[in-house]
Order: sequence, then structure tokens, then C-alpha cells
Amino acid sequence: MGVDALDTTYRLVRQRNPSARRTVTITFDRSGPRVYTVTVGPTSEAIHSLDLTPEVPQWEETMRIEYTMLGATIVLALFNVLWAGNARTKQYGTEWNLSARDTKMPPLEALAARLLRAQANLYETMPLFIGALLGASQLSHLGWKTEMGSVIYFIARLAYLPVYAAGIPKLRTAIWLVSIVGLLFILWAMLFN
Repeated sequence: MGVDALDTTYRLVRQRNPSARRTVTITFDRSGPRVYTVTVGPTSEAIHSLDLTPEVPQWEETMRIEYTMLGATIVLALFNVLWAGNARTKQYGTEWNLSARDTKMPPLEALAARLLRAQANLYETMPLFIGALLGASQLSHLGWKTEMGSVIYFIARLAYLPVYAAGIPKLRTAIWLVSIVGLLFILWAMLFN
């Protein structure tokens, strides 16, 4: 119950009893966690019994698809880190992996180098994705644009990694552009709801 509801209740009590003082008592009903009795005035007469807990819309009781896609993108980034690290360790050896890595090493083989570039590319757009999604969420601008944008972004990023690892340049660029379209949907929702 907000201040406005208490003020309205108090005004009703004052109309019935002009000498009523502004005393508010909230009693918790043991029969249910969401039922309260609000008493306004010097008497113990209950004025209102109401639910003070805000209603949660049905769709918010489960995790929204945008947050699922955010979590999945973070898992994808972790997978990319582990795959790239494994490829470098295969080339340079476990001793190199456990060392301070101060010695100059020969250039990486194609797969390991592509995995590192794919990881760097993901890290270029992922902060933008996270920022736009959290910004839209904070502004209460979540809706079809953020849903579609987050799904497009994640699926494109998921497809991008194996395509980049396989060394398919033009398809890789097209998939990257699709991920940017997803990102733009989220920015659209955040800025222009």
C-alpha cells in the first residue's frame, strides 16, 4: 500500500470522525502471507483489509528469454576461452600453459589463431549486448524487440564460432552482421521503446 492509499484512507476516516488522529497500524493476518489489516485513527476499527504485496505478472514468474540468452552468451564465451586455450596448449605444450608465458613463441597454427580472433571478436560486441540488454531492462523496455534481438544475437554468435574456426570468411562476415542486427534490435528497444 502506498502513501496515496493511506492518505485516501485517512481522509475517509476524517470525514466520519473529524477528531481522528493520523495513526496507522498494520496487522499481519496469519491466514496468508499477503493479507493485512490497515487501521487508521485512534480506534481499533479496521478500515481496510487488502493485499499490500504487488502483483507479479505471470510472465515474470519465470526467467525472461533475454536473460536466458545473456546466460547462454556468457557460457558461449567461456566455451570459446576453453577451446582457444586448449588449441594453444596443444601447440605450445602444457609447460608453456603452466608458465608465466614470458618467452617468445612461434606464431599460432591456423585453428588456434582463428579461435583467439573469434574470442576477441565476441569480446568486442558482448559488452555492448550486455549493456544494451541491462539498460533496456532497467528502463522497463523489455518486450518483443529485446526478445528477438537477444535470440538473434545469441544464435548468430553461436554459429559464428565454428564458422570462424573452420576458416569460412564470407559466411563468417554475414553471420557477424546478423548478430549486429540482433544487437540493434535491443538498442532500439532501450532507446526508443
